Amino acid sequence: MLQRYLRKVETILNSFYIDEHDKKTYLNALKNDIETQKKDTDIEADILANLKDPRVIVEELAMDYKRKQRIPFIDPLLKLIPLMLLTVYLAIGFTAQVWHPSWLLFLLWPLLVVLLESINDHEIHPLSSVTPLLLLFLFLALGIIYGLWHPAWALFFFMPVFPLINSRLSFEKKAVFYALLIPTIIIPVVIFTYYILKTIHPVWVLLLLAFLPLFIGERPTFKTIFGITLFCLGIIGYITVYMLWNLEESLYFITLLPFAFFIAKPKQETFKTLYQPTLMVLMMLSLLSFISLGIYLEAFTWAWVCFLIPLFYYHLSVKTMQKRPLSLSTFFLSLSLFALLGGYYGYFHPAWLFFLLIPISKIIEAKHVKKT
Repeated sequence: MLQRYLRKVETILNSFYIDEHDKKTYLNALKNDIETQKKDTDIEADILANLKDPRVIVEELAMDYKRKQRIPFIDPLLKLIPLMLLTVYLAIGFTAQVWHPSWLLFLLWPLLVVLLESINDHEIHPLSSVTPLLLLFLFLALGIIYGLWHPAWALFFFMPVFPLINSRLSFEKKAVFYALLIPTIIIPVVIFTYYILKTIHPVWVLLLLAFLPLFIGERPTFKTIFGITLFCLGIIGYITVYMLWNLEESLYFITLLPFAFFIAKPKQETFKTLYQPTLMVLMMLSLLSFISLGIYLEAFTWAWVCFLIPLFYYHLSVKTMQKRPLSLSTFFLSLSLFALLGGYYGYFHPAWLFFLLIPISKIIEAKHVKKT
């Protein structure tokens, strides 16, 4: 972390017209400050907290030094953009008579302006600034020209990708960064793949990759490596068997995923109660029951009720059932009745009324606790 900070500061210094001797003096003073703080603590996060924010350094340097421009002739270029786009538009219109949808070229005007100005601004990453406009242009182009409003809307999931990548150093925990980044990439990929293949199987399994960040940040022990291997094998096995033989039984490969978590035990210190052997066995049995009932009895619409068993055991183990016996019991009862009436008999329309029991039970429980 400290090395990244020093590289960041060096990049900032290089973006100004500063004498080489002054640069070295500034960096040496910063390194001496870091070494002095290391005598008091070895925790890099505490040392970084006492150092100047890079943005503050930029503001201080801007008072005494002139900022370098990556594009020295940006103002003339900005003035030429509308003229160039108009020339191209008229040329296409008069020669090919394609006035529509060639007018979409004018949407490139704000995109190019933002791109050029962000290139000269060292604090803004060009791709981060231009991504929203670029995605909007692609969405309108695909929709107007090809009529692909769906799945083109899924492009907007990519919007936070570059801002997240550029701000990755600000995340103290890598797992949080990847937990935000991976879904933004996987979700649109799944939507586009589903549109092309016209089936959700086995594309949906890619969404399970969002759980991979739980392994990130752990020490590379044999257990974590083995757990990640099992996790990936479960996904690859399901996709491979389903694509080659079109077998629904390939879903049994998914049972490797909870087993992988039990082996690797990521974030065990934070979630100790989740790694009880009994709970993990119940999760495995619930997943096996769900898949078996779904495949052989075509009961996927109500077989998910099997997952209430490990959830119920978890609340018993952490003793929340003792604190909120009525509301939690009503919660499990409502889900079970909804699965029975809606999933088994097909009466989903009236079955949702069972969920009204949950807030009613909470109100009754809250009054009871208040009185006692």
